[in-house]
Amino acid sequence: MGGLGNNAAGLFNGNIAAMAVNIPQLGATKVYNYHYDQLNRIVAMDTYNGLSGSGGTFTPVNISDYQERIAYDPNGNIRTYQRNGDASRTSMDNLSYFYKPNTNQLHKVTDAAPDASTGTYSQYNDIKQGQSDNNYRYDAIGNLIGDDSSKITGINWTVYGKIKSISQSGSVINYAYDATGNRILKATAADTSVYVRDATGNVLSIYEKKPGGALAQTQVPVYGSSRLGMVTQHIAPDSALPLSGGFGNGKKSIFTRGEKLFELSNHLGNVLVTVTDRRQQFSVGGVAVDNYRADIASASDYYPFGMLMPARNFNAAGYRYGFNGKEQDPEVKGNGNQYDYGFRIYDPRIGKFLSVDPLTKKYPMLTPYQFASNSPIAAIDLDGLEGLVATGVNGTGMIVTAENAAKIDKRIVVSAFKAAFPHYIPKELIEHYAYGNGTPFNLNEQRMRDVNPLKIGVQGLIRKDQDQFNETLGKLEKGKSVQLKDWRVLDGSLTSGGLGGFTVIFDGVLTKDKNDDKKWTFSGTMKFFDNWNFNSHDQAVANGEKDYRSKDGDKVTTLARKYLPGTPFNVTSDNVNVTQTSQDEYVNWFKGYEPKSSSNIVYDHPDIMSGVKKDIKH
Repeated sequence: MGGLGNNAAGLFNGNIAAMAVNIPQLGATKVYNYHYDQLNRIVAMDTYNGLSGSGGTFTPVNISDYQERIAYDPNGNIRTYQRNGDASRTSMDNLSYFYKPNTNQLHKVTDAAPDASTGTYSQYNDIKQGQSDNNYRYDAIGNLIGDDSSKITGINWTVYGKIKSISQSGSVINYAYDATGNRILKATAADTSVYVRDATGNVLSIYEKKPGGALAQTQVPVYGSSRLGMVTQHIAPDSALPLSGGFGNGKKSIFTRGEKLFELSNHLGNVLVTVTDRRQQFSVGGVAVDNYRADIASASDYYPFGMLMPARNFNAAGYRYGFNGKEQDPEVKGNGNQYDYGFRIYDPRIGKFLSVDPLTKKYPMLTPYQFASNSPIAAIDLDGLEGLVATGVNGTGMIVTAENAAKIDKRIVVSAFKAAFPHYIPKELIEHYAYGNGTPFNLNEQRMRDVNPLKIGVQGLIRKDQDQFNETLGKLEKGKSVQLKDWRVLDGSLTSGGLGGFTVIFDGVLTKDKNDDKKWTFSGTMKFFDNWNFNSHDQAVANGEKDYRSKDGDKVTTLARKYLPGTPFNVTSDNVNVTQTSQDEYVNWFKGYEPKSSSNIVYDHPDIMSGVKKDIKH
C-alpha cells in the first residue's frame, strides 16, 4: 500500500501486506500492516491512521492502538502474544502460553498486562490475570473438559467430537445435533434456541423459547449462493380480518422496516457490518432530504485471530454471526469469544480450538489445536478442519480459496437431456387427463428414476448430450450447500413452465474426497418443480408449448389432448433424497438408471393408446 514503504512491500506468496478497514460508525479508517515469518505465520500487526477516503490520500501515522506481536514455539504453538487495545488501554494483553509436558495441550496462559477495571471489562473481554497451574484440562483424546478462568467446571463431549454440555458457574448449557452433526438445539438458563435445517445443513429458521414462554420463530436466514443476512422479527401467523360487504375474511399481516439484516463481509467471510432494510434520511442544509444512508445495525472489526477490537464494534441487533461468518456462543465466554465452526469450537482470544483437529494425521507439520495454519489474514478455517488460503470472493459471494480455486471454476454442472418418458407414463397422463378431474398428477420416485434426464459433474469433465448443450447451474463452495437455479429442458432455456419443461430444483452438497481428486459425493434433494400444465391442445398451442415428454408429441399425448375430452391438470413430483458417490467424470443421480435421450425410444402411439381408448367416454 502506497505510503507504508518497505513496511508494506508487495508480497508474492499469497500473504496480505496491508489492509484498510473503513467503517464510519467505528471512527477513523484504520490501515493494518501485517508481518510474517518464513513459514507464512503472522508475527506482527501495526496500525496506521492517515487515510483520507474523500481526498484519496494516505499520509501514514503509526499508532500503538491494536498493535500485535506473536511468537511461536518449535511445535508451532503460540508461545507469546502481545495485543494492544484502544487508545485508552494500549497495554491490554501480554500473554505467555504454557503447555503440558510432551503435548500441545495448554497448561495455562498468564497475562503480564494489568486487567481492565470491573466497570470497563465488558468493553474488552480479554484474558485476565491470575490463571493457576492446570487451568486448562483435557480428556484422554485431547478434548478440553475444564477452563477455570472461564468458570467452566466440565465439558461433556459426544462420541462424534461434539460438545454435549458445558457446566459453568452452577448452570448447564446443553447442545443437540442431527444425524450429520449439525447443531439443532442450544439450551441455556436464559433461553433455548432450536435450529431448523434443510437436507444439506443450512439453517432455514431459528426458534427461541424463554423460561415459561412458548416456542416462537425469531430468525429466518436470507440466502443467495450463501447466507446474505437474517430476518429477525418475531414472525406470527397471519390473522383473519373480516371484509366489508360480506366477502369473507382477508389476511392481516404486519410488516415492520428494520427487521431484515443484511451482511457485508470481507474476503475472509468476517461480518463487518449488518444493514437493515430501513434507509435513513440525510440532509445537508436541514431543509430537504439530500440523500439516504444505510441503517447500520451492527459493526465489527477484528484482530487477526478473530477477537473483537475494543471501541471498534457494536451489536445492538444482537447479530449471531461474526468472524469467518461463524455463529457466536456469547453465553460461554462473552461476546465474540467463542465460535462454532461445525467440526470444532474456537476461542479467538487465544487463537486455538478446544479439541484436536480430526485431520491432524494429514498435517503432521501443524499443531493439532492451531487455527488456519496460524495465518488468519490470508487463510480461513471453513469448518474447523484444515486452513485454506482465501484469495477473494467471487461474483456470487462465495469465498475462493487456494485449494478450491481451480475447482470453483469447475462448477457443479447439470447436463440436461431431452428425455423421453417410458411408455407407461404417457399412458398414465392420458388416463389422468380423462379421469383425474383436474387433480395433480404426481411423479413418484420410481417414475422420476425412469425419466432421469439429469447427471451432475465437474465442468471440463461433463459429457454433453446429443444436442451439445449443458449449463452451469451453480458454483461449488467446498463443503457448503448449493442452491441451483431451476432448469427447463426445452430448447436449452432457463425459463420455467410450459408442457414438457423439466424444471428441476437441486439442493445439496458436492464434496471432493480428500484422498482422491476424482471421487465426488453429492448429497441432497432433487425435485421436479410443480409448474407442468397438462393443458388442452388448443390452450397448449396458444401458449406456444411443444411436447418434449415423448419422442413425437403429435402421436402421443398431444394426439390425446386434441381429440379426447378431459380436464387440464398440473404435474408434481416427490422431493427425492439423493446420495451418490462417483469416481467417474460425473455422478449418476440414480445408480443403474441412465438418461434416455429422445433417440433411445421410438413410440408407437397406437400401442400406447390401446388400453385407454376403449375406456374413454365420448
